[in-house]
Amino acid sequence: MPCLAGIDTATAALLSARFPYVTPSGVVTGCGKAAAKQIGQYVDGGYADSTGLATLAGLAPGLMSIIGQYNAHAVTHPQPGQPVTLVVPVTLYLGNSPQPEPIPGVIAASPPQPLIPPLTSSAHGQLSSSDALLQQLFAATTHGQWLTCPP
Repeated sequence: MPCLAGIDTATAALLSARFPYVTPSGVVTGCGKAAAKQIGQYVDGGYADSTGLATLAGLAPGLMSIIGQYNAHAVTHPQPGQPVTLVVPVTLYLGNSPQPEPIPGVIAASPPQPLIPPLTSSAHGQLSSSDALLQQLFAATTHGQWLTCPP
């Protein structure tokens, strides 16, 4: 909404952190003649993604473009006598649950065929899991995304 372009950071933060039963949901109304019309009603983003990784995965392509442009300029226009400074993105995720260390060279066995349909019904949960989001971030932040080597 154009009239909400200058929304305060504190207001945006409060809208994104609404907990039903504790605080009311955040309501956003329209602009001008539609000021009385409700445009959206918001609750805490943790209901969809409590890790914040989905937001980061959504922002990563745009950030990698900006970082790539900066790094390309730094490499192609170095300052005489000065080291080239590059921006290297790092994703650090600290989960609340222990994760087993993968064993190198061990490939998990395929489940028996009768179990495939019930297992695939949980694909939505698996595709939005922290592991899936970390894989998206890994792909979006590979070195080719933020550092292009000139010919």
